[in-house]
Amino acid sequence: MCGIFGLVNKNNAPVPPETTAGAARLLAHRGPDGEGTFHDGPLALAHRRLAIFDLSDKGRQPMRYRHYTVVFNGAIYNFQELREALRRHGYVFQTNTDTEVIPAAYDCWGEGCLHRFNGMWAFALYDHRERQLFCARDRFGIRPFYYLDDGQRFAFASEVKAFGAIPGRQFALNRVRAYEFLARGWQAHTEECLAEDIRQLPAGCCAAYRLDDRRLEIRRYYHLEEHLRQPEEKTFEDRKQRFRELLADSVRLRLRADAPLALSLSGGLDSSSVLAVQAALQPGAPLDCFSVVFPGTAADESPYVDAVAQQYRPALRKLTPSFESIMAGLEQACWFQDEPIASAAVVAHFRMMQAIREQGFKVMLNGQGADEILAGYDKFYWPFFRELARARPWKLPTEIAGLLRRSPPSLPDAWRRFRASRARPTAPGWLQPDFVPPPEQLFRRQRDEDVADCSRHLLREVGLPVLLQYEDRSAMANGVESRLPFMDHRLVEYCLSLPAGDKIRYGIRKYILRRAMQGQLPESILRRYGKLGFPTPQAEWMEQHPGVFLERLEAAVQQNPEIFAGALLPRAQAALERRERAFYPAIWRGVAFGAWARIGGVAG
Repeated sequence: MCGIFGLVNKNNAPVPPETTAGAARLLAHRGPDGEGTFHDGPLALAHRRLAIFDLSDKGRQPMRYRHYTVVFNGAIYNFQELREALRRHGYVFQTNTDTEVIPAAYDCWGEGCLHRFNGMWAFALYDHRERQLFCARDRFGIRPFYYLDDGQRFAFASEVKAFGAIPGRQFALNRVRAYEFLARGWQAHTEECLAEDIRQLPAGCCAAYRLDDRRLEIRRYYHLEEHLRQPEEKTFEDRKQRFRELLADSVRLRLRADAPLALSLSGGLDSSSVLAVQAALQPGAPLDCFSVVFPGTAADESPYVDAVAQQYRPALRKLTPSFESIMAGLEQACWFQDEPIASAAVVAHFRMMQAIREQGFKVMLNGQGADEILAGYDKFYWPFFRELARARPWKLPTEIAGLLRRSPPSLPDAWRRFRASRARPTAPGWLQPDFVPPPEQLFRRQRDEDVADCSRHLLREVGLPVLLQYEDRSAMANGVESRLPFMDHRLVEYCLSLPAGDKIRYGIRKYILRRAMQGQLPESILRRYGKLGFPTPQAEWMEQHPGVFLERLEAAVQQNPEIFAGALLPRAQAALERRERAFYPAIWRGVAFGAWARIGGVAG
């Protein structure tokens, strides 16, 4: 994991060294173990290194291999196998890094090398002979790749703030995306970000930029649908075994590191499963876990964390960020995220990453992605019922009865969410009318026709992308590489190919995972059907400290009168007095937007 930056001046003027030095400085948190730059006339590259494989200086970047120079952020977990295959083709290696495999693989297989990589990546590879930059982002966008392409320059970076090092660079607010965050809480759901002319290379895409004709070509190399096919295994037991094998192999690959490794343990099914698999793969090896808990609140997961810890006996560090530490860290978290944050959970997650690095760990595993590929949310019920009604209507009563028996509140909640998703969105009265974009400019969520549809949309749109963004920025702000076993492309493709009934059965979500982990996890975890995510007692804090939030919200309104209407403050005060928790997220977003604006907003 690292920070990368690149700049091409379209007028062929040399890039000043202070520009790359400035960009590297703005990305220093992503790579505390080393810095490097490369200049070739109008092209310049900068890199900040977080050393995970081959901790020696041989792993420094930008790295030259034959007639290529590469800057790379990410991890190619199967680099050892790829290196052996490339050696049989005559390629020679000087390091034990995954970085060196990238230019060799590209030289051997061209763009097809991307299909051979198992991992997460954002890289730029400069071909000195062709005078071309080849850039790529991993299949699901786990690693960030922002770019700018205007009349003066082509530039790319791991974070938006790095573009601030470009001389004369001016940032402007993308008002449509800002509106969607404030009104709906959406982020990272399109290629755009809050900086108007900066975009993200879409997940599963690559790009070629030729210096001679100054043209950028973006194309998709990965089409998830092409990899979805009916499983060869005919019975549920056989599919469960295949699922277990894929998960185990994914964890095995992600345990590879030349640096200390830990696990984020929430007490939920997903992270607990990763711990169980890790323990089985490394019997007798030390297990190190970090958990965020809030004793005495509805957000506390201590009993579940303790149940898993009692079975596997890891070295467990429990953290309880205070309300004061969360609010004190809000602006810092917004700076690292390059955007306002949608909940206190992001700050709590940031605090956990701080503790992980302070304890000497540079790699962390977690369970991110399981809910999206295994129907882990309530929103999967309606597509599931719709799918059943079309294909096997006689099963519908049994499934609805199972849901009501095991989780009575879920069906009414799901119905309310379903109704809300179908309602025509209206502009909140607490935003200025001039700030509200025309409806045709707003993002429209796609309809979930079935369970696989729902997974695909969560992977690409309003769902996983913002969680990956939070994960990356909080981890890399502290020089920690976060690894996600459930996002192995083989596992994602297999899970989206499974019959819906393998993922939801008798009202139980993530059914195949629960059955696969039978005997390896406590029953209290396997039978835990509620979904908390990464919870904090945010609502309780807002009710205990209403004055703090109203004061910060007032500052946000005063600083951004062109965005917030005067009606926001009385509306927020009434909501806090009446404990209308449905409005609390809007209050938080207003406070967070104000914090982000105070530290410079899109200008950083």
